Amino acid sequence: MAASSLANQAYEALIQAASAVSSAAQGLGVNMTGKFAGEDLVNDLLKTETQVTYTNLTADTAVKSTAGRLFGFIVNSHTSGTLKIWDNTAGSGTVLLNTITFPAGSGLNYVFPVGINFSTGAYFDIGGTIDLTALTK
Repeated sequence: MAASSLANQAYEALIQAASAVSSAAQGLGVNMTGKFAGEDLVNDLLKTETQVTYTNLTADTAVKSTAGRLFGFIVNSHTSGTLKIWDNTAGSGTVLLNTITFPAGSGLNYVFPVGINFSTGAYFDIGGTIDLTALTK
């Protein structure tokens, strides 16, 4: 059998399979001809966004007690403030982010382009006087 004949048979089989899938989808009421809510209709894109939970803290705190992601933190104000973040529900175990000593000032943003995964929890170990907002999911 010639290669072109095999290619034609494969093509016909593919068309039949696509038709069967389309028929099954229509039978289930599935229709992909419309646009989704949240879609950018002008640029024909489906947009997604990451939403995070914020937690304001001024003392050592288990910000999250389950697995999740750290997207950053905002230093609202501090006096000789330091921060160490653990992948745990207490100040021990695996270090997620080692000790940071903040420069003078407030409004310091440490927002990560992608989340940092943690498996147990996110424990913020604070030194000095600090007011910060943790961004987790």
